[in-house]
Parts: sequence; C-alpha cells; structure tokens
Amino acid sequence: MTPGESASARVVVHCSEPVPVDELTLELVCSGVWYQSTQHGQQRYKRCIVRLIGVPLKERVELPKGAHEYRVVFAVPADAPPSFSGKVLSVEWEFRVRASIPWWPDAKGTFVAHVAPRPSTSAPPQPKVYASNVEGPDGTKPYAEVSLGAAVSGQPLVGSVALSNTAYNDYRAVELRLISRERMPSGFGKQTATRKHATWRIELDSPAENEEVQFRLLLPEMAQPFETQNLSMRWTLCVRLCLSWAIDTTLWIPLEVHNGTAADRSEASAPLAVGNDRLAAVWRQAGRDSGFNYRDAQLSRECGPARLVIRREHRGRRGLQLVAEALYPDLDLGLRVKGGRLRCRDPGQSAVLAEQIDPVQPKLELEHADDQRIAGVLNDPGTRVEPVADLAKQLLALWQAFDDLRETLPAPADMADAVPAFQAAARRLGGELDVASMDIRGSRYEIPFALEVQWEGSELARTVLEVRPTLPIDGRWHQSETADDVPLPDGLAALVDENATVSIDRERVRLVFPPCGANVSPMVERLEAMLEVASRMSGRAAGYR
Repeated sequence: MTPGESASARVVVHCSEPVPVDELTLELVCSGVWYQSTQHGQQRYKRCIVRLIGVPLKERVELPKGAHEYRVVFAVPADAPPSFSGKVLSVEWEFRVRASIPWWPDAKGTFVAHVAPRPSTSAPPQPKVYASNVEGPDGTKPYAEVSLGAAVSGQPLVGSVALSNTAYNDYRAVELRLISRERMPSGFGKQTATRKHATWRIELDSPAENEEVQFRLLLPEMAQPFETQNLSMRWTLCVRLCLSWAIDTTLWIPLEVHNGTAADRSEASAPLAVGNDRLAAVWRQAGRDSGFNYRDAQLSRECGPARLVIRREHRGRRGLQLVAEALYPDLDLGLRVKGGRLRCRDPGQSAVLAEQIDPVQPKLELEHADDQRIAGVLNDPGTRVEPVADLAKQLLALWQAFDDLRETLPAPADMADAVPAFQAAARRLGGELDVASMDIRGSRYEIPFALEVQWEGSELARTVLEVRPTLPIDGRWHQSETADDVPLPDGLAALVDENATVSIDRERVRLVFPPCGANVSPMVERLEAMLEVASRMSGRAAGYR
C-alpha cells in the first residue's frame, strides 16, 4: 500500500459451527507511537493519525460452518505518513477485525500492515544555495555558502561549499552530518529527538577567499519525511565549519528527500554555483539591470568625462562593504564632503549644490570628495543583485545630476567681475571657458593648452599657463620650479619675470604667476607665445631638436 492509492483487503472468517453475527468490521488504522522518560520510567504513548472503517456485514446473519471471505477497499489518504521506525517515534499501520456476536464475546484480530512511501511523481527538488548569514559576511566573522543538488534517497548528494573571511578565520575542516529530527507531544508542549545517520568530513588546507570546495556524499536509504498535526519527522544536513581558536559555525539545512524511480534518481539536478562563481553571476546580473559593465570583479561605466565604478572592499571589523566611485578630470571647484553632502569652496556654488544635488544624493555614505574623485560606501557585502544594481543606478543618477549642474554653476564670488574678460580671452584663444572654475582649455596647432585660476583654500593663489607639445620634450630643457642655471628655450625666457616660476618635463611646459584677476590679457599673450614655442618643440618649425 502507498498513500494516495486504493488498498484492497481480504477478510476470511473461519466458523467451526454455525454462528450468528450482528456486524463485521475491518479497520485500517495509522498510529503514532513514541516513548517519553518520566519519573516513573519510560512511558509509551500512542495517538491515532488515520482511521479507515469498512463494514462488510451490517445486519445480523448466521454464518454456516466453514470459511467465509469478504473484501474491503480502502482509499488511503495522500497525506498519510508511511510506515516509519525512528529513535523514539514510530508510525504503525495495522488492520483490526471485529465480529460482533450476540450474547458472546466479540471475535477480534489485529494484523500488521506496511505502507510504503509514496513515489515522487514530480521532478527532483530544485537545487538551492544556503548561507550562514542571509545578509552576507558580517565583519570578520566566519561565513559560508553551501549549494546542494537534489537529495535522492540512496543516491549521491552533490554539493559545494565556499568560505569567506579566510584572512580572519583559520578554517580546518567542513563536517557534514545527516540527521533526522522527530517531533512529538510532551507534557510541556513538544519534544524533539535527533538521530545521526551518517557523518562526512572534508579536510581543508588554507582555503582561498570564496574558493569553491566540491563534495559528493552517498546518502543512505532515507524514510520519507512526514508531518501531522502533532507528529513529524524531517531530515536535516548539519554543516559545521571547524575553526581553530574560535567557536565553530553551524548551518542547519533542511533536506527535501525525493523518492522516485531509478530513472528519476539518475536525473538529479546539479548544485548551483557558490563563492566566486555565484558572486560573478550576481554582479553580471546587477550590471545588466543597471547598464554597467562587469569586469575584474567590479562594475564600471563611462559617463561623459567620468568613469563610474562599483566594487567591494573589506573594511576590517566593519566587514565587506560596497564602494561607489566617480573618477573624472580635475574640476578645480574645491569639491569636498561636508556633513555628508557635496560642497564647493565657494559659498554660492555650494548653495546651488545643496538645492539641486542633495535631493538626488544616493543612500550611500559619502566619505570623500575632491576635484578628481567622489567616493562613498554602502553597508552591504554585495552578495545580492538588488543592492548592487540599486547602488549603481544611484551613483549614475548622482553623477548625471552633478555633471548637468556644473555647466550652470555661477562663477566664484571673487572672480565674478572677471567673467567678461575671461570670456573674451577664451574667444581669442579658441578655447572654452568653464565659468565654475574660471579655467580656459582648448587646443591650437593640435597642442592642448590651459589657462587656470587656482585657489589655496578659499583665497585666490595663482594663475597657471600650460601647454603640452605633441612630441616628448628633450631632457636638456627639463627643470622644476626651484631649479637654477637651466637654460630656457628661445621665446620662453621673455615670458618669465621675477614673479613667475617655470617647470618643464617630458610632457608639458608650465608657467605659474600671481593671480591676474580681470587683467587676463597679458596672460593670453604669454600663452600664445608658449604655443609658438610648443609648436617648434613639436617639430612644426625650425627649433630645438
């Protein structure tokens, strides 16, 4: 017999002489039997789970001498537990026969029945991934991910385990134990009895971070789990991380046992990826969801002049955290973090940022900002798709809002009167003026140039002129701002006075002057002369090579 099917029972009544019978009943009874220790010793308890009754004879008849056969068909419930014998709990099936004889003790008989587990008609359970912490690694504590294929009675169980925070924990072994857990009523609610059926141990030798360790365990023949209103039996795989000089970490993984045909068992699905392979799959999906590219264990995207990056970083006791970065060319805005918000050196520009950037600032904690980098952290280990993808989208929205706003930022307050003069200088040079930083950049003769206004704190400090010849500059012209007795290229010496400093290296010529304010025309003339010098250095005319 199996649950969910019909069971036919045959009753044979033997009469040594004619016997009147009022009623003949046949019962199929399923009972839960368990034992409990009390002050009076071991006590046996029994509770009916299923009771099916058949009545072949309902009226008084006189049975003649001889054997009389009757058949009864029972519909065994599909959710009925199969026969089971555990540590303290048993599920017993039996047939009970009773012939009611008038004015005489009833004739009774009890016979043991066996109900086999119901064959699984569906496919084996889908593989799953289990973790010692659903939120991912916590600080420097031990952390493991375990992946299991389908658990099929009597067949190999294929799985893998990956360990994290290996730099902070000395993992020596992974121990796996197959345990059955039996639950039954007691005087104080419910009691649980566990029984160990098998143990496997995987020795480890300095495992790498998130390295996948595969295993293959031969499961014994396992009874089908069941659960009734008061009784239950479940299978559990106990995975214990054996550590040196630390308390072992244990994962209790419920096993859904598949009982099917031999063909079904051979098709048990393989386990899912864990460790580095699972993280790579998570981050690839997060990249697809957010429009970022996944490479070298991080997400990145080019957005205008900036490169946006999402990566993981271990912060010691704070554990793994997501780091979001925007890397871009020098903005010369005095960008910084103040009170967790983006601000500039100029109060007027900071007020614009507060009004338009603060509402779209992401949930991450901004920890650094300067004129070349914005960085923030999110307290999440990055083991799930949603937080990673959401952070990438927020970083993209923050940068796009900031990049759009830069073009509308007002000039610094101490340079506001100089804007018309600088606009005229930009037109004369054929460059572009960034009003927010008051820098002019462009290219002439295919030679990049810049006229920059620089600050020290909130005070104007210097005006910088720079050109970058297309060919490397000969080493005999190289000099730093403090160098003496180094000759200057023809045409450059006339541009330098006692207030100027010169630096020349392989890539650029740089002149530094005191702040020019609105009187920018002399600086434009010097920059045009520097472009002529750079043109000769680039081989476009008779020159220094």
